[in-house]
Amino acid sequence: MRPFIAVLRKHPYVVLLLFGAVLLLAGVDRYSLLGSTEPREAGIAAAMLQDQQYVVPHLNDQPFLEKPPLSYWLQSASMRIGGTTPLAARLPSILAALACVWLLFACARRTTGNERAAWVATLALLTMASFWTNARTAGQDLLLTLGIALALFGFYCTRENPPTRWGWPMYTAGIAVATLSKGVVGLAIPGIVIFAFLLFETLWLERRFKLRAWLLPGAFALLGLMPFALWLFALYDRAGPDAVREILLSNSIDRFAGSYQRGAHDEPFYYYLLKLPETFAPWNLLLGYLLWRCRRELLRDWRFVFGLCWLLAPYLLLSVSAGKRPTYLLALYPAAALLIALGMDYWLRGANPPSRMLTRLYTPLLALLLALYIGYGGFVLPRAQQKDSPEEVFTHLRNHEQDGHTLILFKPLERISGAARFYLLHPVRSIDEAQPLLDALRANPAAIALVGADDLADLHGYRTLENFQDQKRKYAIIATDTNTR
Repeated sequence: MRPFIAVLRKHPYVVLLLFGAVLLLAGVDRYSLLGSTEPREAGIAAAMLQDQQYVVPHLNDQPFLEKPPLSYWLQSASMRIGGTTPLAARLPSILAALACVWLLFACARRTTGNERAAWVATLALLTMASFWTNARTAGQDLLLTLGIALALFGFYCTRENPPTRWGWPMYTAGIAVATLSKGVVGLAIPGIVIFAFLLFETLWLERRFKLRAWLLPGAFALLGLMPFALWLFALYDRAGPDAVREILLSNSIDRFAGSYQRGAHDEPFYYYLLKLPETFAPWNLLLGYLLWRCRRELLRDWRFVFGLCWLLAPYLLLSVSAGKRPTYLLALYPAAALLIALGMDYWLRGANPPSRMLTRLYTPLLALLLALYIGYGGFVLPRAQQKDSPEEVFTHLRNHEQDGHTLILFKPLERISGAARFYLLHPVRSIDEAQPLLDALRANPAAIALVGADDLADLHGYRTLENFQDQKRKYAIIATDTNTR
């Protein structure tokens, strides 16, 4: 044990990255693309790589402008190196999560001077259930979380005494990563946190207005927006003003206001209140206890004030938004972990620190938690989740293509369009109306179609070649009925 403690103290960042890599990579390559998000995101990235077209994201063969392309670029680069595999699609999220915990550890260690508190907070972030799950998922959420963490930890570092010279470059890079990951929200969340903090600082902590404190975040934010602006200019040049309008209005302002028509996840204002029991789990009780212990410091210590602004201001903003999902709260998780670090430091240095017996339990309890996550991710999750993947369907479709058949998708869901490009490695024709599909099948005797079982009632004059079912939907592979030709 003593040699391990010595290594831990001498090389904490190396040990942290090794722990994080083991925790996040355990079993992640043992199951295929899951749910509705992963096949879509990985399929768009695979299309970029196959077509060598990196400005306009495409889902199968249609422009897909819900989000900016940073995650697709990174997934494409990962696939170029490691092949078109689920692990390659998930790797950018894993690396973003590791960067988040590295930033948290560095910031918590610097601001508290208490390495034990920094370790508890960092391992808490790594093992928050939603953070761990989404870190192992192909998508933009962890990249957005990393961008916001970079921006706000950078701003936080500029407020320390003495401030670090890396604060404003971190802030600028964070704005660039966040906006290239999810557009306007990548600016809105850091913006409302900093606005709330500066307002509280002006009215309560210092009770005087400092123009420079307000101007610098805005100036560096403009600098951080330049990569996003350059991509919008390239998008305008390639796809026209409607594409830019869709990114900036339809998928940002309209989604916030509730007029987004293709899946806004519309929920009531109190939706996130109902999700409180699972938010930050299993560390939410510890967070609440530490905040209660530090209640006298919460409005007096600027560090606690900043952590609370990071926690509460985006929470209120996201509650006002019409579109809500639990993953939208991921940007708040580094704030919760920072508050755990500050609270642990306050408790350990206070007049009534935790008992020696409790502190001795830290290491075995954390080791047990890590073992549970590794075991669940490495063995339980792959077996439980494999049924939710469309891989089996496309394995059979690939065999049909090798036999000379031409595939058509009928009214495909986004997950099916993305999975087609990811597993078959080429664009697949899609048809959304019954008669054109039947005409296409009759015109080409080698044509087959993948049809959802619910859509079969709209068709006639076909024969079923195979039937499939996953957790989302039942499917059939059909061809024209030779007796009706």
